[in-house]
Amino acid sequence: MREKNNGFIKKTVAITKSDISQRGVYIILLPLIVLPLLYIERNVSPPAVLADGFSENIYRLFRGDYRISPEFSYQPPIVWIFLNAYLAFAVGSFPFGNADAATILKTHSRLSWWLSKCAALAAMVLLEYFAVYLTVFAVSLIQGNETFGFNHSNLAAVLLPLCVTLACSFIQAGFNLVVKPVFSFAAVISLQIISTYVHMPLIFTSYSQLMRTEISGFGKISPICAIPILLGNNRCLHNCGSVCSKQNRLCR
Repeated sequence: MREKNNGFIKKTVAITKSDISQRGVYIILLPLIVLPLLYIERNVSPPAVLADGFSENIYRLFRGDYRISPEFSYQPPIVWIFLNAYLAFAVGSFPFGNADAATILKTHSRLSWWLSKCAALAAMVLLEYFAVYLTVFAVSLIQGNETFGFNHSNLAAVLLPLCVTLACSFIQAGFNLVVKPVFSFAAVISLQIISTYVHMPLIFTSYSQLMRTEISGFGKISPICAIPILLGNNRCLHNCGSVCSKQNRLCR
């Protein structure tokens, strides 16, 4: 059993290194993408609950769209859409695309191969967000406010975009198993764009639009519901409305 576990770990590490090396350029380019996006959103005023430069700049990147009533005109959140589209583009043809994965698929357990690929995908997304947040932290240093407060609002601002990207990446990778990568990419991007216009709790990509959350003071999405749903808790999805309503926090 120990040898089997060691073999799985070695396989996972090898696949992770291979996949990240093939997509490393996308991670390296992220700071060059984040900087101009932050500049575009420089005039956005984050809510008072995000009192440090780090969280304020995260809010600027992931504020998204929220219209509290129909009379508000729809303005596509270009920064939010572009950043999420780039992260989806980095997933590409995952889990396929390298020779060692094809060999493992033919000669070993497909379940073991897929679990290794899932670990590699999660590692890649974490590295992407490390690059994003490191850039945000550097900008906040330049601005003279680098402190990060570990409170409910700050942690939610950090975790919600990460969890949404993880969910989208796994869905995209699953679609790649049955359809061409271009269709998987289009499906994920379409879902994200739709979520900027349609307000529904079931469209989970809404949860990384921080302007729709309680953090902003305008939105009604509670991280208490959103994060468990994004982590795959179907029971929380079923009970989200009742949980939120008990706290006068309607998920929209």
